[in-house]
Amino acid sequence: MVNVVSDVTERAIAEQQAAEYLKDVAASKARFETLVQATSQIVWTAARSGELVEDSPSWRQFTGQTYDQFRGTGWLDAVHPDDRDKTIDAWRHAVDSVSPYQVDYRLLHIERGYRWTTARGVLQLTGRGEVIEWVGMNEDISDRVAREEHLQVILRELSHRTKNLLAVVQAIARRSFGNSDLAGGPLKTFRDRLRGLAISHDLLVSGDWTGISLEQLVR
Repeated sequence: MVNVVSDVTERAIAEQQAAEYLKDVAASKARFETLVQATSQIVWTAARSGELVEDSPSWRQFTGQTYDQFRGTGWLDAVHPDDRDKTIDAWRHAVDSVSPYQVDYRLLHIERGYRWTTARGVLQLTGRGEVIEWVGMNEDISDRVAREEHLQVILRELSHRTKNLLAVVQAIARRSFGNSDLAGGPLKTFRDRLRGLAISHDLLVSGDWTGISLEQLVR
């Protein structure tokens, strides 16, 4: 009987480290998914190539797509036709440049029609910086978008009414002082200042009320 004894300590240590690493990765992923599910409607993962290969119950629940329908690039079928080009362009750029992914697009809800969502994706890397996969989420922001659109309507209406009020003031000044000694220079100066105020107001509106530069104001 011949026995051969080989020292496999290094291999055993490597296997143990690999097993511990995979365990840590699984635990980290589980924690991340739990956190994301608490703050979003959809959680998904993708291969480092950008293909969706893992099942996403939250995606299926939101869109009504089956796993076979959304895997690969089938998920684009649930994106609004007008948003598909910008969505896939943003995704391809993120994959090619190995950078975080973020884009807003309308996603078809199984019961409520198209809903605005913000999609974010981050890379999961090894300790050596190698890409493992993409982990991302979609958050329904339809209510926020609706509020912002409503606010824009109110601001436009306010702007319109403000300009109307300035026009009324101009008319009152013209009717009040048109036949007096103030009809010349003083009235013109007053009306010019009102027009300047109206133009300044237009500039603020065009800048979404975030401010304008001094150069714009002077011009």
